[in-house]
Amino acid sequence: STQLVQAKNVTQYRFRSKIVKEEVTYHVFMPTQFGSYTGPIPTLIWLHGSFATISSIKPLSTYLQKAMDNKRLKPMAVIFPNGINQSLWVNSKDGRFPVEDVLVKELIPDLKNHFNFLPSRIKPMLAGFSMGGYGAARLTFKYPHLFSKSIAIAAGPLNEDFKTSSSNEAQREVLLADIFGYDMDYYRAVNPRGEALKFSKKPYKPNLNLTIIVGDVDKTFEENERFSDYLKIGRAHV
Repeated sequence: STQLVQAKNVTQYRFRSKIVKEEVTYHVFMPTQFGSYTGPIPTLIWLHGSFATISSIKPLSTYLQKAMDNKRLKPMAVIFPNGINQSLWVNSKDGRFPVEDVLVKELIPDLKNHFNFLPSRIKPMLAGFSMGGYGAARLTFKYPHLFSKSIAIAAGPLNEDFKTSSSNEAQREVLLADIFGYDMDYYRAVNPRGEALKFSKKPYKPNLNLTIIVGDVDKTFEENERFSDYLKIGRAHV
C-alpha cells in the first residue's frame, strides 16, 4: 500500500489481493472532461520509475490536465499502480514480490469496479519512464493482447549482462539479489529483450504497437538504440 496522494482529480482505490494476501492501493487520475461522460473511458496505465512510487503522481496529473485543457492531449484516465521502489515491474524469482501478477491479474481487472473501464471496447495504453519504461516494454511483448499501444521512455537496463554505470552498482546489486536471485538466466528471460525474443517465436503474433522514446544525451540512449536495432534487425525479428 502507498500513502494517499492529495491532488486534483486524483483518487486512491484499494482492493484485497489474493496474490499477496494484503491490501493493495493505486491512484487514478480522472480529467475534468469526463465529468458527465458515460461512455467507455480511454485509459493509460503509467508505470513509475525507481523510488518514484507516488512522488510523480501530483506533478504528472497536473501536467496531463493542462495538456487536455489545451487540447494537446485527448482526455483519458491515467492509472498509477505501485511497483515498489525497485522491481523493474517483474515478478521476483523467489515469489516475494509478484508485482507483475498483481498488476495484470488483479489491478487491471479491478478498474471496472470504479469507472467505465471496457477493455473489450477500448484497450488500455501502457507507458512508463526508466524502470517504468523497462516494464512497459517487457509487458507489451508478454501481454500484447492487453494493450492498444505502449510507450517506453528512457527505459533501462536493456543490455543482456545487466551492466550499469559505477554510480548505480549498489542499485544493481539490490536488483540482482531481490528480484533476480543472482540468476542471470532469469534476468535475460524476463527483460525486454527476452520477452521480445519469446514473442517473435509465437506462431501467431497479435498486433503490437511499441514506441521507444529517449533523449540523445540521456544515459540510456545507447542501450535504447541497441534495443531498437535488436527489434528491427536482431534475433527478435518482431
